[in-house]
Amino acid sequence: MARFSESELLMGRALKANLPDTSQRNLERLVSKLNELFKDFKGPVAVSSGYRPPDTNKAVGGAVRSHHQFCAAADLADPHGAIRAFV
Repeated sequence: MARFSESELLMGRALKANLPDTSQRNLERLVSKLNELFKDFKGPVAVSSGYRPPDTNKAVGGAVRSHHQFCAAADLADPHGAIRAFV
């Protein structure tokens, strides 16, 4: 079973079909890579920041060319430091 989904990384901010083709492919790759990396991880993990449209990215002080704007980055919440120990 996949741990991460496209809708989770879009965070209710967009529909995949409305994104540019490049961002759609980035999203597919990112979900695949995260699921592969975390397939054996047992601890709690959640996406704290996924896709950000440019206006949201600017409002949160994101980098001008932030990969979040192109569905190529995700920040993960790791409340107990379990990811650091796992990786």
